[in-house]
Amino acid sequence: MDLPPFIDPGKGAGDPDETTPAPDDLDLVAKRLGPPATWRFRIPMQDGEFALLDRTGADGRWQDATILIDARRLPDPPVYDTLGIPQVHGRAGSFVAIRKQWYPEGLYRYPSGTAAPGEGIVHTALRGSARETGLEVRLVRYLLATDGEFYLGDPDDPSRRRPWRSHVFLAEPMSDTVSPAEGQAAVEARVVGGDEMLGTIHPRLLGHGLGGFHYRVGLQERALGLIGIGAGRLPEVPDAT
Repeated sequence: MDLPPFIDPGKGAGDPDETTPAPDDLDLVAKRLGPPATWRFRIPMQDGEFALLDRTGADGRWQDATILIDARRLPDPPVYDTLGIPQVHGRAGSFVAIRKQWYPEGLYRYPSGTAAPGEGIVHTALRGSARETGLEVRLVRYLLATDGEFYLGDPDDPSRRRPWRSHVFLAEPMSDTVSPAEGQAAVEARVVGGDEMLGTIHPRLLGHGLGGFHYRVGLQERALGLIGIGAGRLPEVPDAT
């Protein structure tokens, strides 16, 4: 059964510094988009990425929204603003993925946005999609909610633990042109097939040994499994539960 779209009432996908809508009632989001699966995790990080997490959380940013944008609704072939790269397209399991400016060539993940203090997670998802892919979207399913922590060194030392939550949504594009917003962290957006993400990109991410990449792979593979793509394939994530 198709789920109805759910868009933050009265709010667009602008910058959180310009508008910080009230937090969503997650029970209402789950009622509109279906209750999410859950994943509790505990993952070690390296010094540099843990410091980055601390900077992110300094103003209360301890959760994000990840968006799986179904590429089947895009033109065939997709329209890329100045990118012009031929991509996998036209079959189930193809979603828009992005490359951050500090990622090596060939590393991609699904777009996301970190929630500003007081910002609703639905607004975060719409804003993250617009900034990292250039696409306006509607959310059609609430796939996954995580609750856990990253740690540095001794996992039993409370001063070395940081909480994190993610909310993963399935979305449909409402616009046509794939183009990351200029000046944002995402420098490339493209359509990636499920086989490529699972079979090629995820092993590359895991090969870098970063806790954040391990988390991202665990998050994405669980979300894909929930919609029948690579079901049963779960990565080995250190200390995750």
